[in-house]
Formats: sequence, C-alpha cells, structure tokens
Amino acid sequence: MRKLKTSIGIATAGVAPRHLALGARGFPRLVALGALAALIAVAAWTSQAAALMKPEVKTTDVPATRIPADPNAKPGEPAPEQPKPPVPEGPIPVAKCDEPTKDFGETWMGPTLTHAFIIKNEGQAPLEITKVRPACGCTVAGEHPKVLEPGKSGEFPFSINSTKLRGKYEKAITISTNDPVNPDLKLKLAGVVKRYVDVLPTNAIFGKISDEGPQERVLKITNNTDRNLEIKANPTEDGPFKFEVVTTTPNKEYELKVTMAPPFKPGEYRNTTTITTNISEQESIIVTATASVPERIEIQPAAVTLNPAATSDKPYTRPIRITNYGKDPVKVLEATVDDPALKVLVNERTEGKAYTVNLEVPAGYQAPATLPKITLKTTDKEKETVVIPINAAPQVADANKRPPTRPAEQLVGQPAPTFSINTTDGKPVSNATLKDAITVVDFFAPNCGFCKKQIPMLENVRKEYVDKGVRFVSISQTMRKTFTDDEVKEVLKGTGFQGELAMDHANTIGPLFNANSYPTLVVLGKSGKVEAVTVGAAADFESRLKGQLDALIAGKPLPTPPPTAEAPPQQPQQRPAEAMVGKEAPKFSASTTEGKEFSNASLAQAITVADFWAPNCGFCKKQLPNLEKVRKEYVAKGVRFVAVSQTMRQNFEDAQVKETLKGTGFEGELVIDSANSIGPLFQATSFPTMVVMGKSGKIEAVNIGAVADLETRLKAQLDALLEGKPMPKVEAPTAAAPPQATPESLVGKKAPAFDLATVDGKKLGSSDFANHPATVLTFVAPNCGFCKKAVPVIETVRAEYEAKGVRFVNVAQTMRKEFTQQETVEVFKTAGSNIELAYDPKNTVGPLYNANGFPTMVVVDKSGNIAHVNVGAKPDLDTVLKGQLDGLIAGKPAGEAGGKRDPVAVP
Repeated sequence: MRKLKTSIGIATAGVAPRHLALGARGFPRLVALGALAALIAVAAWTSQAAALMKPEVKTTDVPATRIPADPNAKPGEPAPEQPKPPVPEGPIPVAKCDEPTKDFGETWMGPTLTHAFIIKNEGQAPLEITKVRPACGCTVAGEHPKVLEPGKSGEFPFSINSTKLRGKYEKAITISTNDPVNPDLKLKLAGVVKRYVDVLPTNAIFGKISDEGPQERVLKITNNTDRNLEIKANPTEDGPFKFEVVTTTPNKEYELKVTMAPPFKPGEYRNTTTITTNISEQESIIVTATASVPERIEIQPAAVTLNPAATSDKPYTRPIRITNYGKDPVKVLEATVDDPALKVLVNERTEGKAYTVNLEVPAGYQAPATLPKITLKTTDKEKETVVIPINAAPQVADANKRPPTRPAEQLVGQPAPTFSINTTDGKPVSNATLKDAITVVDFFAPNCGFCKKQIPMLENVRKEYVDKGVRFVSISQTMRKTFTDDEVKEVLKGTGFQGELAMDHANTIGPLFNANSYPTLVVLGKSGKVEAVTVGAAADFESRLKGQLDALIAGKPLPTPPPTAEAPPQQPQQRPAEAMVGKEAPKFSASTTEGKEFSNASLAQAITVADFWAPNCGFCKKQLPNLEKVRKEYVAKGVRFVAVSQTMRQNFEDAQVKETLKGTGFEGELVIDSANSIGPLFQATSFPTMVVMGKSGKIEAVNIGAVADLETRLKAQLDALLEGKPMPKVEAPTAAAPPQATPESLVGKKAPAFDLATVDGKKLGSSDFANHPATVLTFVAPNCGFCKKAVPVIETVRAEYEAKGVRFVNVAQTMRKEFTQQETVEVFKTAGSNIELAYDPKNTVGPLYNANGFPTMVVVDKSGNIAHVNVGAKPDLDTVLKGQLDGLIAGKPAGEAGGKRDPVAVP
C-alpha cells in the first residue's frame, strides 16, 4: 500500500469555491438559463466524443448495488451475479485509487486539514482529468495533474477549513476522468471535529413575536477542554436584545440567556454579540439574535392587484389576510367594495384574531377608469376603517402572453412595507430613515452569479451619486445555502462594492419587498414610497438607475422604461431532441440489465423505441403505462422497446430503478445509464423523451412528455415505419406536461400509509395517528431557506400544543443535495427546532403526500384523514396552525376547524 501524505497546517485566509446550482426560483432569466444549461451540457458531452465512439458499457456513479433476492432461490444458494458488460475494444485508461477514504479521526477545530489522494492510471491510454468536484464549499482542491500517462500516479491534494465543521462530518469528492468504465472516481474526507467551547443552538432565533410579554431564548455553552474557562458576553450598543452568561456548572457548562423586553416596535431585528473566552484557540464566538415584530393589525397584502386581461377569462379570488397580534380582540364587522361587479366575503379564521377577506372577481372583469377600493369596518379604536386599494391589471400587449411584471415590480408607487434592520456598521435602515435620503436597497445572495455581475455596475453608480445624498445598502439573502457574515463580506469585497451592507440570513426583509429572485434592486424615495424596481442584471442597469436617481433628485417624474420591441411571430419552438429527427442516431453503446446489446449496431435488427426517463420523474411514471400498452401490441411485430434510465437530481441504486420501473407496469428492456452518458447524445434535456429509430439507423420521430395522445401518435409512427410509408406529421406542438398534483388535493382523504422512525428511534407511521388528536408532519429539506424560516414559528406552536397531545415531526427530504443524518440534525438544531425529526433521504414519504416543494405541512386527524395542508413559510402560519389544531382538539370536522386556509383560484 502506498503511504498517503497527510498533514495539518494553519488555515489561511481565502474564499472557498462555491458551486452554483440552478433552482426553480431565484433567478431573473430562467428561460435564458435553460438554454445556456443545454448548451453547456452539449459542450461537456462533445468533449468526450472520442470515448463515446467506442463500444461502451453501462456506467454508474453510485457504489455497487445490491442484487434483489430471488424468491425462488434455496437457502444457502449464492445470489445471482450481475451480467458483466462487454470490455471496450482497444487501449483505455483506468483510474484507480487504492485508498479512496481519508479519516482524519478526532481533531480540534482551528487548523486546516490537508490530505493528498494518490490516483494511478492502470490502463494503456492517457487518463484525462476532466473535473474535480468537492461536494461542499469548505473543501478546497489543490493543484493536480491534468493527464496521467499509463502506469503513472499523481497527487490530488485537498484541504478543509475545520472552523466550518462541527461534530461528525463526511465530505464527498468526485474526480471525473475519461475512464470509460468508471468515469467518476468517488473519494471521501471524514472525521470528527471538536470545538473547545460549543454553543447550541448556534443562534438565538425568536421568530415572529406576537406576545407582549418578555421574550427569552437560552443557548447552552459547553467547555469541552479540561482547562478552567473564563467567559463573558460583550454587551451590545443598540438593539432590543440583551445577552447574559449564566454559570450552571463552573468551568464546564453555562447558559447564554438572550432576552427581549417589551414594548416591541414593529420591524425586523437582528443583532450579534461576541462571546469572549480565555481559550487561546477559540477566543471569540459570534452569536446572532433575530426577531420579527409584526404590526399590531397586520394586513397582507396592503393592496390588491387584478389579473391581467389575458388571464382573467375565468373567475378568480384575491385573498387579504388580517391578523390581530394585539392583546384585545378585534372583529371585522363588514367588508364592502365600491364596484357592484365585485364581491367581498369575510371569513373569521380565529375569533377576534385572524380573518380572511376574499375579493371575488368575475370572468372577464375590466376595472373602470376610477379604480375601486375595499373598505373594512372593525371594532379596533385606532383602525375603525381600513381602506385597501385595488390596482389595475398590468398592461399586456399580446393577449396570449402573461405580463412581464415581477412581484417586486408591483410594489412601485406603494408605501414601502414596514421593515427595520441594522447594517454591519450598526447603522439602522428602516422606514424611519427613508426621510433622510433617497435609498437604494439591493437584495442579493452571495452564491448568485447574476448578483456578482450586477454589483460592480451598482458600485459605478454609487461612486457618482453617494455625494449627491443617495444611500446605497446591499442586503444579503439566503439562497439554498447559508453563508457566515465573514463569507458574505469576502464575496462582496470581491465584487468591488463599498456601500453599506446588512445581513438578513433568515430572509425576513426580502420577502416583504417580494424579492423572490436575485438581484432585486429597490429605489425608495424620501416620501417612503417604492419609486422603482429593477430585477436582474439588466444590460442597461447603470443608465436606467442613473435616470431614476436624477429624476428623484430633481423632483421630476421617473422615466418610463422603453417598451420591449415586439418579437415577430414565431413557429412553435422546437425542443433540442426534436431537432434530431431525420438525422443519424449518435454513436452510443450500452447493455440492458439482461446483458443484451443496445447500440447503433443493434438498430439494424429492429425498429427501436428508446424512452429516456428518470425514477423520480412523475411525468415518466404517468407515461410508461401508456408505453407498455403499445409495447404489448407491437413487440410481436418486431419492434424493440428499451427504457433508458437517467439521473435527475438524485442518484438511485440499480435495484431501486428496477423496482420503480416494475411499479409502472412496463415490461420491456431496461438500460441503467446513471451517468447520463447516452441521454445527452440524443439531446434528452427533459424527461420523458422518447426516440423512435428505424432499421436504417436514423431518428424517425421524437415524443416529449406524458402527452395525452401518446398511444395514438406512437402507433401511427410505428405503423408507418412497418409499412415503409412516410412518417405522419404532428400538427400541434408537443402538449405541455400536466400540472403536478398538489398536496392540498389530498385534504379530506385518507393519509397515505408509510412507516419510518425518528432519529431518536421512535416509530412514525400511519398506525400512530390514532394516538394523537392531531399529527403535524412537516416535510422539510436541510438546504431549504424557507424551511429554516418556518422552523421557529412551528416551534412556538409545538411548545404550546405538544402538552395537549399533538405530535409534531419534521420529515427531512432531499432537495438537490443529500445531507447525512448528523448534518440534518445539526441544521435543524441550529435553526432552533426541538421538534422530532425523521430522516428520509430517499424521499420515500414526501411524494406520497405530493410534497413537491418545501416546507409542506400536513395535519392529520385522529382518524387518519388529512385535515389541513399548509405550504410555505407564510407570515401567519402560527395563527393558522393554532386555529386548525384547536378545531381538531375540540373534535370539529376539518371544514369547521378554525384557521383553515381558504383555497385560492390560480389562473
């Protein structure tokens, strides 16, 4: 065995590389990004064309899979062997690492942990290193060889900043090469990091405060050394938080008490304290406290915007939620609207505390020149009359297109929502400070590529206008991954921005301004109104912002952005795979799970239908039963049907892929292509993508999605090929995939059966529902920012209702990245959650409840029926949940239980 190089050095300052993962939200140019992603995928696969030209075996990027047990096998018989794929012809490179895991053992935090893996090329051709991918930003790759000649070895050094680790850790590394048999070499760095002084939870999160009494959060401080500990919390100069260290066991255990004393003023609060110690290796620990104080009478939204004319051909509802956070009850006596074509209905969700006012808009409604308004009459002495404006629908040039207006842009002309935050220099930024200066607020995320492109342009404007009295504040938001304050500062420093900076890791401010994608820039005038909004890194960003600021400084109306030139009529857009019809099939080679050849050479033997699908693709599971119906009829006519499994966000073991396909009823051949070595050759950028190939080796037809006419369409295509006739044309473009089933659609139905266990070993499953008046299952993901925002809110409800018999369980799911159980526990502990946690990394339970996004909360009653569903981190989640639970505890039917969210029609 070769001796691996291991050393421990002192950490050096630097920025760990970040990996940018594109999600369904958070970016201003989704369509452009989709096209860019497709181009990048094509370029990446083209670079491996030489390897793909050779006969190729099935590849996988997961460890060797378990072979399902044969129910007919006799005891003691060995399990059947997996069919061995053919060996590629000619000399090939072979990547080998004798020791793919480095366990650092138990180490103290502080030093940088370094290790060099030794990789050898045991093949007969040069081994090309195409990519080195650490799974997380705390792992940094060093300089390494780009090519290893046959028989040669090379060092691949990596380092981990141990100050970013806590407890047990495992950091995965993938090294991609041109090895055709094992293209992705999996490595791992593991160990346990001990902190000299540990603080848990790491931050004091108060969530939304609606109680007028004193508030307190307690953090446990533990001295893990055998030294005497001297510790103190430095007092903060401003802010509502007070930090006090209390000794529980001298030199060993302490408590950090973080308190807030009334009266509480509405706003978002965040402050930090530095705990100092006499431990030289960890002299300071930063603890952050956050809290949100809503208005006593909170109305959301403050104004109602109508649907565009193009999307108002059906009646729809606009809800307005009124929440009373005061001590005395407040009733909504009546609601009226000064347009007889509109109706308003009042629903009391919690008596004296929470109401929903639904504005019902008829189909085809057109607002008059003088816009109507909603008037509420209440019993509140300060707000006896509340007026809610109704804004006109955004103008749309093309009646077949949705308006370009983003949610944040709809705030233009309205008073800025109530907010309050301090910059890193301790300066307040709030509604009260707006009168002092025109304020430019830029919501950005440290791992947002478009933000890094926009911020230098913002700095150019700041340099010119800061002396004219304009204030520039960048507010950091969390997008998929949480960054420390120092990491955010380092990222911003790299962009050149020198304006003010505020940290909003809990995303308490951005959502108030509807900043649901980044960057979102908001210009606030001295009047306190939102004067302009710019979303994304627009090409004319600098000139547009300067024009807006010049107008505000001069007291003139803001310039209207020039309308976008109307694009000429276009033919229905063709998918990349559809553009390959009529061309020769790309060179490919693989084996089915039964060992049969699937390649260009095999096409001459039969008309072949190749269906590219993914085990976690809902549309694929809907389409495959229809494909099976065609297969049963046409396999006897000599047509070959092959399902080619691809990887989409999540890796599956071979046994799981087979089980999923079996569940759809499809009985054709299966090729498992976990490394996606074949699908991209056919431009299969979405799933399912079905390719029909003739015996000539050409692509004759492509069908994308779970289209309604799949059976008819495919049969017509196969009939034409069998009879030697021209392929029938598809007159209409491929039908859009049907919408996903929503969790709300399950309300009133029996909860799907499942069996899990919590991380504490307690049973969790359908059989347990009868033991509680209600069970609250919240499907969450460790890298979900909205989940972390909802956690403290749910925690306040748990603290009150667990004693009443209600069971609360967070069911951790995987979203783009899989976390270990220990990492998952740590994430939610840090977020302040004491709720039971079930670890479900393979997402076996969430899809049963249609949990397509996170957080998704499902409330199950004692009889095992789904009584309520709450999706997202809504501002009034605690109030709504309490009303729902009160109703279930009182034995009311779900429909009569207080706090139920009313369904809203979505055009």
